[in-house]
Amino acid sequence: MKLQYLGTAAAEAIPALFCQCDICRAARRNGGRDIRGRSGAIIDGVLMIDFPPDIYLHVLRHNLDLAKVKNLLITHSHNDHFDGQELMMRMPGCYCHITEGEQVLHVYGNEEVGRLFFEAQRLEFGRTTVDFLTYAQLAPFVPVTVGGYRVTALPARHKLDEHAYFYLVQKDGKGLLYAHDTGLFYDEVYDYLARCGGRLGIVSLDCTSCAGKDGANHMGLPDNLEVLARLRSQGNVDDATKCVVNHFSHNSGMLYEQMCEAARPHGLLVSYDGMVVEG
Repeated sequence: MKLQYLGTAAAEAIPALFCQCDICRAARRNGGRDIRGRSGAIIDGVLMIDFPPDIYLHVLRHNLDLAKVKNLLITHSHNDHFDGQELMMRMPGCYCHITEGEQVLHVYGNEEVGRLFFEAQRLEFGRTTVDFLTYAQLAPFVPVTVGGYRVTALPARHKLDEHAYFYLVQKDGKGLLYAHDTGLFYDEVYDYLARCGGRLGIVSLDCTSCAGKDGANHMGLPDNLEVLARLRSQGNVDDATKCVVNHFSHNSGMLYEQMCEAARPHGLLVSYDGMVVEG
């Protein structure tokens, strides 16, 4: 599978919109990999994970054709991961003209994402049913087939007033674990991965705290190493697994090269907007 990162920052992006901290000032000066949009990714050019408010910028920067996207997985309802109103631009014959690709976009997520999904339709069209978007609510630990992929929603330690998820995606013997936003994994997640996860080609882990430790709502490098050690001990991760850290906050005080220096001794890759990883 091929995973492309679209945005790699936390909710406020880097540089943050109104911020004058040293990290944001430096990011504006440096440009390049120090510029991070809100979080999202795409698998094999057809399966998206999250739909952030920066999606239009991501389409331009990374030369994406969203008409070809068939399915969209949403992790949770925070606005930096799901901008439901922007999905309404999928309306054919008015907002778009799809001449090749998928006319219908299938969206998957939890109950709160579903509520926002239907509310966005009501606000835009005055109704909650349209023929170019569908919604399916997922249950934790229940695999579903999504466009030829086996997708399992796993409970995240994040936004505890809803069933926040991260995703195990499998196809043709390949496995990808995309774990954003979450703190340290629950024991039942490790147990499920030990039984059903198999060897993972790519593991992408939340690193909002950069070199610091969190574990409760997000993660930093110490938490990432703890998770990877557990996954390695139960056979999900080996030396060939691409292990990537992602979803960074300016509050944690590290630019791209600084993160690379911190992650390199542990064999971890540091994501940047547009980065492609295959595994």
